[in-house]
Amino acid sequence: MKLRTLYLGFFMLSSSVFSANADLSAPYRIQDINNMTDTVYIETFRPLFNDNTWIIEESSKKRPFMGFEDMLQAILNVIKATDQQTQIKLITGHPDLACKSMRAAGIAATSQSEQTKSGLNECTEEEASRLQLLNQQYKDKFGFPFLLAVKGYNKDDIFVEMQQRITNDPDTEFNIAMQQYYKVRLLRMLDLVK
Repeated sequence: MKLRTLYLGFFMLSSSVFSANADLSAPYRIQDINNMTDTVYIETFRPLFNDNTWIIEESSKKRPFMGFEDMLQAILNVIKATDQQTQIKLITGHPDLACKSMRAAGIAATSQSEQTKSGLNECTEEEASRLQLLNQQYKDKFGFPFLLAVKGYNKDDIFVEMQQRITNDPDTEFNIAMQQYYKVRLLRMLDLVK
């Protein structure tokens, strides 16, 4: 728990958010992960990255992992070794945060669940329109969708975060978006790995 909390500090989270929201009853032990075939490893951890399985394929080559933190760092290093254009493609692969009535069909089950738990299924028509407008303004300014690891946020928090971040300069916002991308991976890994 202590080492995982340190990693959450990397993502600028407080330990209170971590302890209140993290699911630590994950099914896979590191020993089991290290013993998986490449195919099983890739299929098991595919939900971490939606359609970007190349990240998982590359991280598979870094096994055996010493523990959770080592696995997380191996995955993040694959991403960090890419150029900015590739990283922007990763961000643009994320669906817009949207109220249920305006959510894109076919988004990954993990994204659907995360958005539902944040309260985006209970938007008024006005909130849905406002969120759609903020998403468009954000994309127009930065060239990629607004990305937020929504675990621990409610819909009001999401609106505040969007309104604050849309005032950032492009470099600052790209860095924040990548931190959020990493945080989504961390939170999803906490659901899969002991």
